[in-house]
Amino acid sequence: MRIRNEQDFDVGLPYGLEKGSRTRQVFDAVMNLMMQLKNIETESLTPMIEAIPFKIALYRCVLCEQALAGGLVFQTVVLRISADYELFPYIVIEREVQYGAVHVKHQRVAAINRSFGIECHCFILRAPYSRLDAQMNLKELMNPIVDLAVDAGKAILEVYATDFDVQSKGDASPLTQADLASHRLIVAGLEALTPDIPIISEEEGLPSFEERGQWRRYWLIDPLDGTKEFVNRNGEFTVNIALIESNRSIFGVVHVPVQDKTYIGCEGHGAELRDGGSAIAIRVADSSEQPVRIVGSRSHRGSSLDAFLEKVGASDMLPMGSSLKFCVVAEGRADIYPRLGPTSEWDTAAAQAVVEQAGGKVLELDGRPLSYNAKSDILNPWFIVIGPTDRDWLALLASDA
Repeated sequence: MRIRNEQDFDVGLPYGLEKGSRTRQVFDAVMNLMMQLKNIETESLTPMIEAIPFKIALYRCVLCEQALAGGLVFQTVVLRISADYELFPYIVIEREVQYGAVHVKHQRVAAINRSFGIECHCFILRAPYSRLDAQMNLKELMNPIVDLAVDAGKAILEVYATDFDVQSKGDASPLTQADLASHRLIVAGLEALTPDIPIISEEEGLPSFEERGQWRRYWLIDPLDGTKEFVNRNGEFTVNIALIESNRSIFGVVHVPVQDKTYIGCEGHGAELRDGGSAIAIRVADSSEQPVRIVGSRSHRGSSLDAFLEKVGASDMLPMGSSLKFCVVAEGRADIYPRLGPTSEWDTAAAQAVVEQAGGKVLELDGRPLSYNAKSDILNPWFIVIGPTDRDWLALLASDA
């Protein structure tokens, strides 16, 4: 919005003395802004995040723009307007919304007779503020996100039942109409549910690290994880939706369309499995079995994994595709999942939340938890998913790193 008048004018309001056509332009523009605010819910958002408020004073009221990340939130407070406001010949207010931040530029401040005043300050919000902070908690997100994942699964199954075409992406990985249908549905649903939170999807261009590195919170999705399994029609593919906050996966949903199962990991709630109409809490195994139950990739197996299996000793290897490997550890049906090969952050984020909320760990080979959005590329280092901690699994992997 821009309010601009660079000529001399007299300000006239219902409680003012003078009037003029240029004054009326400014007044009408401000009143139009006031009308726009009438339908916006008023709430207090504190503390403000690295921001200086933009204020409009009108009839002893101040409208404070305190947080903007795809939308505006205003708070109305009482202000006593002092008698020493100064008059300036023109006023310019310009507001620009860009990348979830707001920049307010100004050239002059105008006021008259204690009845009308405008103050403008540069407003730059470095970390987008989300309505989730003020209006939602993670538990309230569970059912809407599960519903969204289930709907995406249904869209995938519609393509699965046809003689679908397979294309190749730039990295030679397969792409189908199911990937794209799921992507469009999830992105539209997330934008409607949480319009203030940015989204990264495997099927969309990756924002530059300069931009996304400023994000405190964002959605990270893989609309169809395990496209090779989808193409091979073995049913081992999933829909993954994760919420990342401060480089951690704090909420994740993994839906398995063919099995109609949904795994959920939610900070402050724990982990659960929804199978049809029932929901049960899940937990990693307390101790490892003998032989050790190891889950591994059906599509990627190399010499490093074979060397690790030799060190483990007696083991049962369960090959499996997609993020399902995390989930079987989370529900105690497998002990560990060593991933000694390439993955991307969208492959792991949702399932990591499930494992961690089920009491397990997802660790890089140096012992640090697998993290997100901390570097320019989106590739993961090698890692291991651990259920029971009765053995030093990392020590067995150390010489293979």
